[in-house]
Amino acid sequence: DFLYLPRRGDGKTARGYAFINFTKAAYAEAFAAEWSGRHLSQFATGSGLAITQADMQGLDANVQQLKLKPEGDLERRNCEPIIFKNGRQVRLADY
Repeated sequence: DFLYLPRRGDGKTARGYAFINFTKAAYAEAFAAEWSGRHLSQFATGSGLAITQADMQGLDANVQQLKLKPEGDLERRNCEPIIFKNGRQVRLADY
């Protein structure tokens, strides 16, 4: 229900990691089993994907953490998260 791909200050390139919140532990485990160590075709160099558990857990906690960022910072860098609440996509500002 949450996907956030941070971008560098210029907004043009990703930082190389993402945050995904799964609604069930089994979904997270299945994702890790499928993707851990895999290489993305558009990124031929470097090691495979490292799937780890983040310190911040849960939709509400992740949203609140992003709301601490300076207003307009996420929009300027074109990296607002994708958030779903009750099965519907919502903007960070509307959460």
